[in-house]
Amino acid sequence: MQNYLINWTAKDHKKTIGHFEEHAGSLQTLVATLGAAGITIKQSWHMLGQNRGMLIVSVDSPIAIHTAAVKLADVVGLEIVPVLKDKEALAALAQAK
Repeated sequence: MQNYLINWTAKDHKKTIGHFEEHAGSLQTLVATLGAAGITIKQSWHMLGQNRGMLIVSVDSPIAIHTAAVKLADVVGLEIVPVLKDKEALAALAQAK
């Protein structure tokens, strides 16, 4: 599984609130209804008063992330960055010597 850091920004605050409320305040439920199987939300944060937030997710395939991004494009802007855990980064550094 690959981990990603996703920064999101609401394009339309009211639409974003509607999407969140419609799915019982659960981003995992929202992801499931998008048909983007294989995404597990590990952490989620909302920036106070800024209409934006961050997620850490694990995915089986980058296709799932792309599917979710396309389906949410009218509601939120997304910046998606693949990330490594410390242990994985150390292993890569050891190989780079």
